[in-house]
Amino acid sequence: MWNVTRLVFHRRLLGVQWTLVLLCATFSQSGSSGISSSLCPGGVLPSKFHGGVDHCVCQKNTQCRGSACSIGHSSNGNGYGNKVHGYAADCSDCTCVKFAPMKNFKDIRREKFLWIIGSHHKTGSFLMERVWGHLRREAEPPLNVKVKSFKPVSRIQWTKIGASDTDVVISFHADNVGPTLNESLGSRRYRFVHLVRDPVEQIVSAVQYELQRLSAINGTSVHDSYLKVVRNVKNDPSEACFAMANFMRPEQERMAAQFEVSAADHNALNVHFEDFKDDYGATFNRIFTFLGIPRKKMENFLELAKKEDLSTKSAQWLNNSRHVTAGKHETQRAELMTLLLSNQQFGVPLRKLRTRLGYTLF
Repeated sequence: MWNVTRLVFHRRLLGVQWTLVLLCATFSQSGSSGISSSLCPGGVLPSKFHGGVDHCVCQKNTQCRGSACSIGHSSNGNGYGNKVHGYAADCSDCTCVKFAPMKNFKDIRREKFLWIIGSHHKTGSFLMERVWGHLRREAEPPLNVKVKSFKPVSRIQWTKIGASDTDVVISFHADNVGPTLNESLGSRRYRFVHLVRDPVEQIVSAVQYELQRLSAINGTSVHDSYLKVVRNVKNDPSEACFAMANFMRPEQERMAAQFEVSAADHNALNVHFEDFKDDYGATFNRIFTFLGIPRKKMENFLELAKKEDLSTKSAQWLNNSRHVTAGKHETQRAELMTLLLSNQQFGVPLRKLRTRLGYTLF
């Protein structure tokens, strides 16, 4: 059975984390597939995928064509580095064909691909917006990027997008993105990258960000809902943290629900926000490989994405950026995280959310 378990440890243990993930993947490959080979045509390896779904894995130098392909997914067995293809065993129009990589964006547009980048509050929304602002000009004509900042994309809007020439959708509030989306997109084929974050860090980051904004506007009328949460408790970070945790609970539940939908979707990839700090370049390489960026453009895409790598930014830039809270008030951040986890009202639900989102913290 192919079964890769993600163990995310505290950052002090990152070296151990990646060793354990590798061992888990290797051990899984030695097990039995657990499904009947009759589900997959000759020469296609039967396997388990996305939480036990019957799955077929393409042989080396072949790629999937069809409506339920999973391209380069780690659960295909060999990870993104080898770009292994596979598909759901019950897919009626899926097959493995001789490998013929898309050479340019004309090929991608001819296949009617729609790239969807979905995030949530403080999970990398502005990072994605800025990165794709750089990337869009790598295509000719430039990629048509649509940003939805304030609300999830509605079904009516998805239908309009499906009928348009939009290449990339960036949604700051990803919700209900899954196989049912095909009904709205018509002939378009989507690839969805979903960004999530440790919910405890997400809350604390939101509090620090909004307190920073309140200080900047200096008494100006407040209309933003997140700002309103901390406005009346701005002098007490602990109370602001509890208020934000209560306010963000529905949103975090939607994030976890979307994570679970994406985990079962062959056209989706869940990405943990913390991965960008662990290895920024490798994380974007994984994203771009999944999306199917043409080989000739991959190096350029990675170089352009590096422009937003925080490790390359000056101390002055980081200090002036209101969207960046990492590295600021680290003592306060640690104290607020401990406070949340030890609180009777929030501690247990937040630990459950962590588990649902694929985090195992020690």
